[in-house]
Amino acid sequence: MNYELEDGIVLPAHARHTGCAKYPWKQMRVDQSFFVSNADAKNIYSNISHANKAYAPRRYKGKTAEKDGIRGVRVWRVE
Repeated sequence: MNYELEDGIVLPAHARHTGCAKYPWKQMRVDQSFFVSNADAKNIYSNISHANKAYAPRRYKGKTAEKDGIRGVRVWRVE
């Protein structure tokens, strides 16, 4: 099989960095929270763990919650 060599193709930004920015970690003040529905919360606990490392000494916690009859996870900034 022959592969065509191409010049000038820009490498896309690493997808991993965009996942953490999906949530408002940096904008949160202590005791503020946001809600993520179960449909969107597939990796939320992993994202919380990553945010705790990336934005230390800030700390975040998530707990199962319900908002307007929709189950999900509420995430707080605790420090």
